[in-house]
Amino acid sequence: MPDGSRTGSVADMTSVLLGLLAALGWGLADFAARFSGRALGSVAALAGVAVAGSAALTLWLLTAGDGLPLTSWPSPWALAYGGFGLAGMLGLYECLRRGPVTVVVPLVDTFPAWALALMVAFGGVRPGPAEWAAMAAVMAGVWLVARHAPEDRTSVRPSRSTIVLALASGAAFGAALNCGTLAAPVHGEVETVWIARSLAALVLVPVVVRRGEWRVPPRWAALVAVQGLLDTLGLLALLWAGAGEAAADATVVASTFGIITFLLARFILKEAVTPPQWLGVALSFGGVAVLAGLG
Repeated sequence: MPDGSRTGSVADMTSVLLGLLAALGWGLADFAARFSGRALGSVAALAGVAVAGSAALTLWLLTAGDGLPLTSWPSPWALAYGGFGLAGMLGLYECLRRGPVTVVVPLVDTFPAWALALMVAFGGVRPGPAEWAAMAAVMAGVWLVARHAPEDRTSVRPSRSTIVLALASGAAFGAALNCGTLAAPVHGEVETVWIARSLAALVLVPVVVRRGEWRVPPRWAALVAVQGLLDTLGLLALLWAGAGEAAADATVVASTFGIITFLLARFILKEAVTPPQWLGVALSFGGVAVLAGLG
């Protein structure tokens, strides 16, 4: 095998492994949010995640020698990225607190379809047949997951407001994704996420203090810190993947993080899943992976 081919194969394998690391980090963090959100409340849990993520990224930037992006006011796109990301996270954590996870996660994980829809509406993007087919698969999967949630004693049937909130959370993440791609060239990828996480911490911590929810038992504080680190690990894994085709491969693999959360809820929490829901999950996650690959 030529040296170039061997090098390319190693790079491809590394990008896949880094994408898997990102998926594991995000999938485990979302699964843990189901417990911390119910114990502490969604706002308090997310505040801890934001603080931990901001602290980890601060250490990363200072260690890398780049310094913190404090010399100028954040761009409107960076602020919008942080705002939509915060809205999406609040919706996600509240939905995970309500449950069931096996319904919430596939609905929230539709954000690539929302991102594409927003690009069509406001960015002049014209999807091809493959993109439209993937979006249709995602939406069909969403309908199956929401419509055929189990009604037996082993599961909590989601309320209509939870379903709507989960979809709104996915839409917010889609908007954040679009804003982030516009902010990153201005500030840098890590710096943009640092701005977003710091903004979330600045918004949420005063709310938690005012509510008197800042006294968190050590075991829950540790779990929330781990959530923040896992979430940040997902980001860093994609950065380590580099650019070009390697980054695209890693992004496609990382987009499957919802499957990890779903399977953990199904087999550890024993949440019931109906056959139509399994079909919906396959359609939704498959469409998401196609959209991530085509994007």
